[in-house]
Amino acid sequence: MSKKVAELRTCHFCDYSTSKQANYDKHLLTSKHINRTTSNQTGVQKQAVVCDGCGKEYQAKSSLWYHKKKCISNKLQIIEQTAEKTDDIKKELDDIKLMLKNLMNKKTTQEITVNNTINQKMSINVYLNDYCGEAINLGEFVEKIQLSLHHLWITKEQGYIKAMSEILIQNLAQLDDTKRPFHCSDKKRLQFYVRQNNKWNKDNGEKITNAVDKVATKHILKLKEWEAQHPDWANDDKLNHEYMLMLQNMLGGATDEEQERNKKDVVKLVSEAVFIKDAMNSMDIEEIE
Repeated sequence: MSKKVAELRTCHFCDYSTSKQANYDKHLLTSKHINRTTSNQTGVQKQAVVCDGCGKEYQAKSSLWYHKKKCISNKLQIIEQTAEKTDDIKKELDDIKLMLKNLMNKKTTQEITVNNTINQKMSINVYLNDYCGEAINLGEFVEKIQLSLHHLWITKEQGYIKAMSEILIQNLAQLDDTKRPFHCSDKKRLQFYVRQNNKWNKDNGEKITNAVDKVATKHILKLKEWEAQHPDWANDDKLNHEYMLMLQNMLGGATDEEQERNKKDVVKLVSEAVFIKDAMNSMDIEEIE
């Protein structure tokens, strides 16, 4: 006598199967089954969940979860996604390495610039203190300047700026670089190092401008010598005109603004003649570093 095979009962709503009628009846009373059948009867069908790997559809998320554990296509997709993430991570690491490299290069460049600036200042200080310790003080330099009637002629013919700058540059040229009373460290901003009281100090051009004023005063006093050589100048139209022209040019301008502007131009011309880098370059570089 053949054994009777139990009939398999299946609930398609819940993807549930059993060979026992009692179990099937119990399933029909579960909230899971009731909710799904009720939704289906009211026309609201729950959206199926799909396996990303093979495309198979399931009504229950739990069924899809069990399926994915065995689905080869899904495993391959996970491997591909992992590989893509690995590539993204590698690219991010490469970008970070490049960024760090650029930061290090920038830092190195900044350090070099700072070091060069420090070394330059140290070299200037070494040059001034070790090689220019016997330089003449600015006040003494101005006192020793000797003017001639030729300078009055230059003032009359070429004006204040040319005369004042030439007087200073000619007297500076008579001194060795290391004996000069001042050096220009920045021609654009008119920054100087000035020797006063046997010490070197930085100056923004003010002390040099004062020196120009003192030379101009000595220049005006030189007119007395010219007057002595031309005693009748006040009654001679030509000599009177010459005298007034010299005096006008010696003053450096008709207004305060013009005078300040002309004095600044004199300082600019003089700065070219006493640029400290030129003096330092004329020596052995290794000696001053």
